[in-house]
Amino acid sequence: MKTKCTILVIEDSPKDRKAYESFFKKEKSCACIIAAAVSEAKDIMSAKNPDLIICKYKLPDGTAFDILNAHQDIPVIVITGKGNIKTAVSIMKSGAYDYLEKDKDSDYLKELPAMIENAVSGRQAEGSADKNAALYRDIVDAAHILIWRTDTEGRFTFL
Repeated sequence: MKTKCTILVIEDSPKDRKAYESFFKKEKSCACIIAAAVSEAKDIMSAKNPDLIICKYKLPDGTAFDILNAHQDIPVIVITGKGNIKTAVSIMKSGAYDYLEKDKDSDYLKELPAMIENAVSGRQAEGSADKNAALYRDIVDAAHILIWRTDTEGRFTFL
């Protein structure tokens, strides 16, 4: 991975938490914070602003839906051990960036680098677009001249 980022992993299984820790030690471009429950994750999200959340679907005190509803501005990759099409569709419709099924050999971790890179770079691009839009608005607001734009049919749109 090329993009520097902070990732919040929400996972209650000690075995899987160790797998994530090992994975992120190899991926030196990302700092990893691990939470074991929804409540712990919400506390971390309040204190820090992660670039991405990797969340197990079913947790001791809730589900990935609780995380998706709490912070809709942060991309979330939902991971489950026992997935089905209905759950995957519901999660994606609720705003998850991606959905991934675990396997017992942890091969799913091989798919994470590309998912993480795409999610984080997409979020950074959105942030740049927002900054450019704000700058554009400031320029237009500060201009003491008439500014307009025409559409393909020659109609004027005043800015």
